[in-house]
Order: sequence, then C-alpha cells, then structure tokens
Amino acid sequence: MRRLLTVLLMLVFVAAACGDGEPAGTTATTQSATSVSTAPSASTTTTEPVTTTEVATATTTSTVPAEPASDAAIIAETLLGLFDNLDGIQAHYAEAIMGMSRAVPSVSGTRPTGVRVSLTPEARTTLWTIAAAPFAQQGPPPGFVPRIPSGFLAPVGPRGFVGAPGGACGAGAAAEAAFESGNGVTITSEVLEEEQISTIDFGAIVGDAEETLDEALGELIRPGDQRLATPEGWNEAVWEPLAELQEPAESLMDYHVWTVAGDLEDIVLADIRTQLEMMGTPEQVLTAFDESDAHGWIAGSDAEAGDRLAGMDIEAEFFGGIDGDIREERDFVLPEPGALPEFSPLVGDGTVTMEHPELGPIEFDVELEWTGWDELGRVNEGILSFVSEETGYEIFLEIEPDGTKEGDVLLNGVVIGRAELIVTEEGSTIEFTELGE
Repeated sequence: MRRLLTVLLMLVFVAAACGDGEPAGTTATTQSATSVSTAPSASTTTTEPVTTTEVATATTTSTVPAEPASDAAIIAETLLGLFDNLDGIQAHYAEAIMGMSRAVPSVSGTRPTGVRVSLTPEARTTLWTIAAAPFAQQGPPPGFVPRIPSGFLAPVGPRGFVGAPGGACGAGAAAEAAFESGNGVTITSEVLEEEQISTIDFGAIVGDAEETLDEALGELIRPGDQRLATPEGWNEAVWEPLAELQEPAESLMDYHVWTVAGDLEDIVLADIRTQLEMMGTPEQVLTAFDESDAHGWIAGSDAEAGDRLAGMDIEAEFFGGIDGDIREERDFVLPEPGALPEFSPLVGDGTVTMEHPELGPIEFDVELEWTGWDELGRVNEGILSFVSEETGYEIFLEIEPDGTKEGDVLLNGVVIGRAELIVTEEGSTIEFTELGE
C-alpha cells in the first residue's frame, strides 16, 4: 500500500492542532481532518454526498472524513519542522561574520584639489551596504544586503554569547553563539579587560558615529600646515590626536577591529597618500608622511595572527511541541578586511523530545553536517538525522545542491517511508510517502 500525505510544516504536530474541538453550532473545516466536496466518491458505486444544513445559516456543505496521519508521518512532519529554524540560525551568524569581514573604510582618493583630506563620504554607509553574500563566488542576488546585527556591536558579556533575534530563530526556538580566536580563546568581557584592548569605535571608522574618523581627519590634516613638513609634525598633528579617540573595547566588533587594525590603517593611509599626491603636495611633505609613525592609532596594542576570530559555537534551544538543545560548531578564516571569509562545514548534535499523540514523549538524538550553501547563505548540501533508540524510528534527510531535501524514514532498521521537504516562496511543506506491501 502506498499513501501520500502532505502536511503543513509546523513545529507542533498537526494531530494535536486538529484535536481541538470547535464550539457547538459552528462548522470547522480543516485540510487534515475534512475536505469539502460535491463530486461523487472514487468508489465504483455512486453515492449521494452527506448534506448538513445549519440552523443559523442557509450554508450547505458536504464532508468526507480523511484518513488520519500515521505515526511515522507525524514524527517526520514534527522533526523536519526543525530544519527551517536550524538553517535560519546558522545563516544569521554566517551573515554577521560576512559583514564583519567585508566592512571596511570606503576610500577612493578622488577628492578635488584644495579640499581637506579625509575619508570619502561612502564610508558613512559601508557598514550597512556590504556587497557580498555568504559563500557565493558569483556575488549576491539583486537587493541582498548582509548586515552586522546589533548584538555584535553591543558589549559582550562574561560568557561571550551573542543572541540571535527572534526573526532568525523562528517560532519555538532561541539561539546564542560564542566566538573563539585562532588560539582557541572564547571572547568574553574578561578577555577584553585582561588584554587591555582599546580601539577607535568601528562606527567612527565607517562614519556611523557622532565623532567620526572622517571628520577627525578633516580637522587634523589641513593644506599649508607647516608641521606636516616633518615626520614628528605628522605624529604631533595627526597620529597622536587620532589615538586619543581610542576607547576600551566592549563589543565583539571592537575585538575584531583590534585584530585587523593594521590592515584598516593601511587602507586609510593609502587613501591619504593618494589624495596628497593629487593635491600637488611638495615632496618634502610626502616624505615626512612616509617616515612618520603612521601605525598604532586605531588600536592601542598589536594583535597576533592567532588572535583573529576563527570559530563559533552555536547553542539552539527548542520549546513548544519539541523540547531540547542542539549545539553547532563552525570554523572560519578571516583574511584581510574586505575579502570573503572562508568557512568550514557546520557540524552539530543534540537531543530533542517530541510529544506524540499516541506514543507519548519520544526522545531523538540529532546530528547534522552541512557542507554547502547557496548565494543567500542557506544550506544546500549536507545531512540531518534523527534517531530514537527507544522506539526504533530514524529519519535521514539528505540536502542536495539542486534544491531537493528528502530522505528515508525507518522503523527498527526497515525503510517504511520517504519524506521530502519542499521549500518555496510561500513557505515549507513536507510530503510523506508511506511504503507498505
């Protein structure tokens, strides 16, 4: 026997939702419990449809009871409902890392002669218009704008975890992530204090602050300033006042700025040098600029290569129909600012418990290994599995680059069905095909 059951993707199993009764005197029609039809049944014998006439209205409907979903169908629907949440959570944090890596001072060296030297106006929007999507070599689709979430700009706590907003987690889920350096150190408020890290605020670097680097350079570097004829004069007039803008690091973004401060300074210095040349600056001033102490003003100390962010640990909690925790780990490499980060596969495991209407609570061990993503940072290659040693139910979902997400449902080692997760613009559905003799 082969039966196809299509069920809406929800975190709470459909059977429970359909079990809630309606008040007397009303008519409730649901896709899984009833279907409205005026056509004859599929039987070879034609029968008249059942007609119900309501007292309060003249509405006439016919109902045909639907076959209830099997235990396997309910299990598949409930567990695979976690996929969208897990995918949304990993995409949120991956996009944040992409934003941190791609956001740099936007400089072009195109200021006309006689205008004060400073960063170009585009720096004011660089933080919010990063032109690359996670993992996509071909670039982002039109209109895609990765962003640095506010949690990465807020003070980091003693545990170092950055929470994901509700929109990233979906209903019935919450998530937070801690970030590690290449040396394996989790970035916490205590680490920032111990390292005595101080930096110029990143908002100031990109022009999104009350006192910006753009404005500071405009005030400090003026045509005709005689001090700029010597290296010591550049130090006194420009670099030392800029260093006074540093503040103790508080956020994960502050930490990132510290680790790439030298690269950020190189971008700014290259722009200033170009603009000085375009303005016809005397060679003596250019030489003094080159020989000045032009590094060390974005951050108060030098970071080592192993200090750069290199990994994240994501903890996802589920509740309301499915309860449990899943932990995910992912390493990445941040090259020079502005370049695409390199991500390793995402691996994770955990335990969740679902409440089955007939079988009661069932505990499942969860494992995932995701290795590929599309231009929006959504997973398109990997495996997600659920195994219950207590009941013998197993689900193995395979995610393919062509967009298919399907896998076998087993009971005591025997394949009893096939589940397919279909994701469209309108939402997600699960099609379950039950196999039998």
